[in-house]
Amino acid sequence: MSDTRRGLVAGIRPWGLLAALLALLVAVPAVAQRAAADPPEAETVVDVGIAGWSPIVGPADAPVTLVVFTEYLCPFCRRLEPVLDQLREAYGDRIRIVYRFRTVHPGAEELSAAALAAHRQGKFRMFHERLFANQQLLRERPQYPVRLAQQLGLDVERFRADWRGESIRKQVEADQAEAERLEVNGVPTTFVNGRELSGAQGVEKFGELIDRLLGIQTPTVFTTPEPATPPTPVQNRGTGEDGTPPPPPEVLPPTPAAPVTE
Repeated sequence: MSDTRRGLVAGIRPWGLLAALLALLVAVPAVAQRAAADPPEAETVVDVGIAGWSPIVGPADAPVTLVVFTEYLCPFCRRLEPVLDQLREAYGDRIRIVYRFRTVHPGAEELSAAALAAHRQGKFRMFHERLFANQQLLRERPQYPVRLAQQLGLDVERFRADWRGESIRKQVEADQAEAERLEVNGVPTTFVNGRELSGAQGVEKFGELIDRLLGIQTPTVFTTPEPATPPTPVQNRGTGEDGTPPPPPEVLPPTPAAPVTE
């Protein structure tokens, strides 16, 4: 190679290296700018009201609160109850469950009022469990709550007065208004410290969220096999307002609780 050619090659190499360094300096700020423009999506947390009349299971100072919007004619709400039982057993006093009512099926507001009337006599938990255990009777016998009040030893006259009274009616309406404010269109819907879980989710889904809120690294509850068709919330169209017939209710196996018979 001639001396002239060697000089040309030697001169190209430093300029090529300089060009690469300049390109790198330009590229790094561009990458950083793109990363700043696409921050991670923030978690949605809403302020869910807890009314003074709401039935609560668990201590008031529990670090995690589950506000459950439920309805006694909804088969998916019935399916959620064993999950809530498992969570209470697993987390104990670290969680509390607050029940509020969202009407989806016609006539469900009557049962919500009955449960709140039982709550005034300190019998909500038993009344609540029996309503779900005898869900089919609720459709067939409108006066079933009175019979249940008798069997649970409530003051029946007081129960009747509270059930039909204006005070509890306003409480049911206030629960409905809160659900509408939060855009809860289906039941069950649960807010875990303000974070929404829609439908009858499995215990592991709740456990993942609760563990994260409590700072627990090892899962407290474990994954269970998912059903063939994942449950979805019952939408608020029980009267077929959109022109399509409402979905038929799902037939569920009986729960372990013994049914109440007349």
